[in-house]
Amino acid sequence: IHRYLEAFPDGGHFKGANFVFDKRAQMRGDGSVVGRCGECSAPWDTHHGGRVCTVCRALVLVCDICDASSEHGEYWCPEHSKFRNSYFHFLDRFSEVDLQSQAAR
Repeated sequence: IHRYLEAFPDGGHFKGANFVFDKRAQMRGDGSVVGRCGECSAPWDTHHGGRVCTVCRALVLVCDICDASSEHGEYWCPEHSKFRNSYFHFLDRFSEVDLQSQAAR
């Protein structure tokens, strides 16, 4: 895909963005957005390094609006979504009262 987008800067037949592991982060073809935010399902296809699954650390698509409104900045990939609101990595973001109420569940 990388070489294809270099050969066809307008995207050719490629739709969406190609994630690359350098300062560019992604290469865009025709500019179309084919992904969706994992939190609100809004069209979104920009990966950010800090937006990863709390369980497996895989990159997840989370839009800027959902990231800004996230209470704890933790997200879950589709495979681990069943752990939402029950498994957290960053315990320092919770008060003692929060942790006690979670333990009581």
